[in-house]
Amino acid sequence: METEYSRKPLSVCVVTYNSFEIVRFAIDSIYRTAGELLREIIVVDNDSNDGTPDRIRENYPDVQVILNDSNEGYAPAMNRALAASRGDFVMTLSHDAELKSGAPAALLDFLRTHARAGLVGPRTLDGNGEVVTTLHHPSLMLRTWSEIIPVKPWLKRRPALRRFIGRVYPNSSGLTSDYSKTHRAPVIDGGCVMMKRATLDAVGFLDEKLMQGPDDYDLCYRVSNAGFETWYVAEAEIVHRTYDKDDVSLLSPTYLRTQLPQASYLYGKYHGRVLTAFFCFSAYLLALKWRREVVRLYGKDSAHMDAVTEGAAFCLHPSRYEREYRALWAKPA
Repeated sequence: METEYSRKPLSVCVVTYNSFEIVRFAIDSIYRTAGELLREIIVVDNDSNDGTPDRIRENYPDVQVILNDSNEGYAPAMNRALAASRGDFVMTLSHDAELKSGAPAALLDFLRTHARAGLVGPRTLDGNGEVVTTLHHPSLMLRTWSEIIPVKPWLKRRPALRRFIGRVYPNSSGLTSDYSKTHRAPVIDGGCVMMKRATLDAVGFLDEKLMQGPDDYDLCYRVSNAGFETWYVAEAEIVHRTYDKDDVSLLSPTYLRTQLPQASYLYGKYHGRVLTAFFCFSAYLLALKWRREVVRLYGKDSAHMDAVTEGAAFCLHPSRYEREYRALWAKPA
């Protein structure tokens, strides 16, 4: 006899912070597109001070709201949601993303029908309907040097070349990935992913030292190392109204302080000392590039300048980051 558990197999997990007017669109889209599949929606709130959790409870009484006593960052908060989830399938969804019709069913059906698939992600569009770069090359070294040397702006001006590279090498990277068809992809952006319960049980929760990325790289690495496949499913779509992380003018001091040290720490998890040392130096060079842009935008005495300067110092000492990551995150923006 079919049970309620099997008829409603999906748990959806969301993290919020002072964002009710944004997250309500995400929650509405979950109910609209996944109602028949939905076991639960779990929202973890990172100590909002604008009434977000109360407004969620008032407007969505079926949503399970978990309160944190402080802003712990994304990964620790998402782990609380994952620990509370009970579905056979678990989706993590950014608070500023919206599921389009059929997306949850397409992702879930793919996982059900592909035994080796452990994690899947959708085609991601921005608010203007343009495809967002959500598939990434697995090499953090390549990603870092593509920012030191301005490869991305050059490629953005050459759509025909991007399409050609994507057709020949569909699993290439970001701007040159083929978003038109379903295929295996080494790293899928964390804005929306769905996993089998068996995958989550095998790989464990997010690394909490990666408090706001690149936790998606780490998760995909661990999924692959556990013997599962990661897939991009073109038939599923979401809208993710995110900012451009290549534009320094849109980055907060917290982001500037933590991103490159986090990347250095993550690289060191999977590589030996010599390669890690070179990566840390590369991240430091990128931080120097950010410093020049921050001086131009905000001046030498700005909070942004202090943040990127501190982040640059941590790039050269990933072991120091591992010890002090919470203190680095907790500094005021």
